[in-house]
Amino acid sequence: MKIGEIDLNEKVLIVAEVGGNHGGDFEIAKKYVEEASATGVDAVKFQMIKAEKLVVENAPVVPPVTRYKTQREWFRSLEFSTKQWQELAALAKKRGLLFLASVFDEESADLLDELSPVFKIASGDLTNLPLIRHVARKNKPIILSTGGAKLDEIEKVMKEISKNSLVLMHCISTYPCGEEETFLLTIPFFRKKFQVTVGYSDHTTGALAPLIAVALGARVIEKHFVLDRSQPIGDSVLSAEPVEMKRMVNNIRKVEKMLRRRDGPTNAEKKFLGSLRRSLAAGVDIPKGTALTSDKLVSLRPATGVSPLVVDKIIGKKARRDLKKGDIIAWKDLMS
Repeated sequence: MKIGEIDLNEKVLIVAEVGGNHGGDFEIAKKYVEEASATGVDAVKFQMIKAEKLVVENAPVVPPVTRYKTQREWFRSLEFSTKQWQELAALAKKRGLLFLASVFDEESADLLDELSPVFKIASGDLTNLPLIRHVARKNKPIILSTGGAKLDEIEKVMKEISKNSLVLMHCISTYPCGEEETFLLTIPFFRKKFQVTVGYSDHTTGALAPLIAVALGARVIEKHFVLDRSQPIGDSVLSAEPVEMKRMVNNIRKVEKMLRRRDGPTNAEKKFLGSLRRSLAAGVDIPKGTALTSDKLVSLRPATGVSPLVVDKIIGKKARRDLKKGDIIAWKDLMS
């Protein structure tokens, strides 16, 4: 499938997830787009939040948030206007990035439909069937995270989305996620069970898990991105700073190259095969007219004569000339 101009069969889509790391500061959000473009990622992602449509008024905050008394107060601080979202999307396009966002309500989904080639549904909304149905009617690709999900929940939601339009993201909804909690073998399991494109939304510290995820078949990688991990807001502890993100991108591209499949020798290998492989040779002096038997043959480098792979075809054939011990045998040396 394709997201924008990126064919996921040919290239892993790497997403820098800003999340709430901008702290509600629009100028900083723009800086995130600029810095993301310099790391080599394919897309920059935000969260299009409308606090009143997301959480009840008095829901308490959860760690690591401490600056606000309620979730609604916190989420309200992260809101941007329609014009600001449009400006961020335009900036991303100018910098050669896809603009992505998680949507949490139908109004935001309608706005994102104008700005992005794909929708992201966060793990927390995997059971939000009304929102998923609204987004599915847009007939665009959907990236769906599965943190905390049961298999039967995933199966039910998948009935609402065309498999050809879905990227199912393996995700563990802990912040940060420990190495022992990554369960990365879920990636090939999802591919086999659901027969869909699979990705990985990473909440670990460091960038090892995304590399393993790609090796296991993930075609979309989402990694949280922060300008400075020492900042006291957002998901800093599990986010990659610009240098780390760039290194991760470079390493994923290396992994992509390593994952190619071959059906025969590569051009580079062909240069060495002659000296690495063997030919059938005379193990003893073999007079002209003598029938070849296995006890008269040895296999010696280089591969300039008859391959030992076809030894059964020459047993019993007679020597066309006198063969000295050690002579490599060519087809012309044998009587038909």
